Amino acid sequence: MELADKSRGQSEQMVSRTTLANAQHQAGELTESRQQFKKSEVLQKKGPTDTTEFYYSLWGFYYYDLLLASGEWREVQQRAEQTLKQLTNVDKDVLSASLDPLSLGQASLQQALDANAEWIKSEPSS
Repeated sequence: MELADKSRGQSEQMVSRTTLANAQHQAGELTESRQQFKKSEVLQKKGPTDTTEFYYSLWGFYYYDLLLASGEWREVQQRAEQTLKQLTNVDKDVLSASLDPLSLGQASLQQALDANAEWIKSEPSS
């Protein structure tokens, strides 16, 4: 992180922060992870060639994993749908083209599980 921050490359800073944020998430440090993801996304938005408002590809997948773990499937759906629309076929590589739909599938599964849990709670017990 220190070396990336000393560099003038926003890309290196963004990738380093995203990697740290993902490691923090996997270690259960959710607050710290969320803070690093937010800092990293600000850097990504400032990038000279980026045409998307949100993370995409592997970085988006890592962030979506944190959001899904926090029950924020609506946010994942909104972000993944938007990045799928924004990225042109030229911008997409195989990884980018497959991770957003995978995240959408995970969000839909979580949505269905949440709806089922609500339905079970509302059912009168016999």
